[in-house]
Amino acid sequence: MPKKTKNSTNFFTKTYTKVKPYFFTALACVGLVLIISALAVVLIFTPNPNRFNPNNPNVFVRNNFEREVFRLTNIERVNYGLPRLIWCNILATAARTHSFDMQENNFMSHTGSDGSSVSDRVNRIGGIPGQRGVGENIARGHQTPQQVVQAWMNSEGHRANILRATSTHLGVGFVGVEGEHRLSTNWTQKFATVV
Repeated sequence: MPKKTKNSTNFFTKTYTKVKPYFFTALACVGLVLIISALAVVLIFTPNPNRFNPNNPNVFVRNNFEREVFRLTNIERVNYGLPRLIWCNILATAARTHSFDMQENNFMSHTGSDGSSVSDRVNRIGGIPGQRGVGENIARGHQTPQQVVQAWMNSEGHRANILRATSTHLGVGFVGVEGEHRLSTNWTQKFATVV
């Protein structure tokens, strides 16, 4: 009897030693497959932050364009001895929504396609506590942040909005459509005085 147990133990020990390397290799392969599958699911189902309208993949926003317009606007203000504006996500959302509206409905106006005013669009998404006034610059067709800020600075009314001493906050919205030869672009700046 004891002899039989010894042989059984040897059989299992030998089998385990032979299987052990394959077992860990198989386990590593299964783990790798699970990791790759999880990454694929994340990539497929995570919305692209540069896409404004998932139903139209040609329409997109460029957050870096919006931030560059913000930066260039503050440079202009500092050059005129004015304080820098503070970035405001509420204003940026309202600005981006208006740029998208102008792009989708092929118009350029401070009145939205639904009849909304500049302040309506800010208030619709909750407004800003302490908000005392709202202003807006819009533009179409400029290919870069530098071009659009320069165009606004060359226009008396737009320049007045940029250089308004009482403004404290700014949000920028850019929406573009990739065309055959160039971008179709819509730009909106939303200014607010917050006390």
